Amino acid sequence: MKNDRKVSQVNLKVNGTAVTSTDFFQLSNYGVAINDHAVSLKANGIAVKPNTAINLKSSDALTSDTITLKAGLVKTAPANTAVQAAQSTANLTVAIAYP
Repeated sequence: MKNDRKVSQVNLKVNGTAVTSTDFFQLSNYGVAINDHAVSLKANGIAVKPNTAINLKSSDALTSDTITLKAGLVKTAPANTAVQAAQSTANLTVAIAYP
């Protein structure tokens, strides 16, 4: 796909709730938004922003036909209690389009 000259554009888009004023995805705890932590997402080391398409043909997010998505927990504000992984979720939908 990366080197296929017949394909001019391949968009990767990850839909999810964005944390206000950041490029992170919202975490929730049993449906309630977690305000002091968020999810950071990268595709082959390139930041993936919520609800924003990345053209995989022209970006470094795709170096071959393999995409590696990495998610990380980001602390966005001081907190009195730790977020437990089993209690938090980030609902993300990945879409690839050939416009």
